[in-house]
Amino acid sequence: MRELPPGALLINGDTMYTTLDTCVYSVYLKGNTAMSFTQRQINLGLLGSMAVGSLLLLVAVLGTASNNVGAIASVAIPALLAGALTFAYWRGWELALPVTVLIASVVVPLTIPLDGSFLPSTFIPAVLALVLTGVRAVLLSAVIVMGLVLIRVGGAGNYALIATQIPYWLVIGGMVLSRLARDTAERLAHANAQVAEALALAERQTLARDTQNIQLQETLAALAERAQAQETLLNENAAQRAALVAMSIPMLPVQLDVLVVPLVGAFDSTRLHLLELQLLAGITQHRSRAVLLDVTGVPVIDAAIARGLENIVHASRLLGTEIIIVGVRPEVAQTLISTNIAIAGTRTFRDLAAALHTLRR
Repeated sequence: MRELPPGALLINGDTMYTTLDTCVYSVYLKGNTAMSFTQRQINLGLLGSMAVGSLLLLVAVLGTASNNVGAIASVAIPALLAGALTFAYWRGWELALPVTVLIASVVVPLTIPLDGSFLPSTFIPAVLALVLTGVRAVLLSAVIVMGLVLIRVGGAGNYALIATQIPYWLVIGGMVLSRLARDTAERLAHANAQVAEALALAERQTLARDTQNIQLQETLAALAERAQAQETLLNENAAQRAALVAMSIPMLPVQLDVLVVPLVGAFDSTRLHLLELQLLAGITQHRSRAVLLDVTGVPVIDAAIARGLENIVHASRLLGTEIIIVGVRPEVAQTLISTNIAIAGTRTFRDLAAALHTLRR
């Protein structure tokens, strides 16, 4: 036999299964066929069945007792009410359900024959209340039906016997218990669905956070890698710059004790300091008595560069070496004068050839 889903109810052996799931009823037939119904669809089906049944009964009465106005009216009025209530509920009037139960609770006990044994049709209003409304409606319908029946029989007869009352109320109690069980199952199913939805939402949120964390970690790793690459590039640039600076200050010995130092490019404080250190080291190494400092390749000599040259001149004199400035242009001379740079006693020449010619004499 097929295994039942959680909360399923076996009906008629293994022919049909009914699963209650938040007012949605799934009917599983043999095989893989399945049908699902909502409570509203069930209500509409029951009201529609009542309307169709009343209409068919009216047609039958018209065919057999067309001259009996009373019989036709007794069937036509319920048929019209059933049709009207079905249409009203279909259009969204929810009060059609309790109104249907109330009408049935009044009409059934006033129309059934009471001169014989107890009729099962007495339970019709309670059954309608069980399907269409709830526990209170079942109890109220049962009280109305039995009250009207007892009024009609005057408190005597089969309907007033204890042997009749006890089974009647036992059946009503069973209906109430079944409705309570169904309502409880609906609430549990709804609560389980909410819990499942909350768990699914939490799982999705956790997955989203994990994804965001992974993306953040990947972004941080990429940034760290980029920062490392930038640091490496900066270090390489600094090393290349230092190498270029060192290479841009060559010292050329033109005589045994004479050095030519051509300066090329712009100078800042760092490069001036490096020039001073390399020049003093070169003077010591070559034991030079004179250094020709060629400033022809320096595009601009401002006050800061002029003070740097002044420091180089003084430091070289302390080592016994004369600094001769070569390639002084008119604007350079104006800068030296305007900044009051103290290079008195320092010889200057317009070009390197003139300086070398003077030293050879």
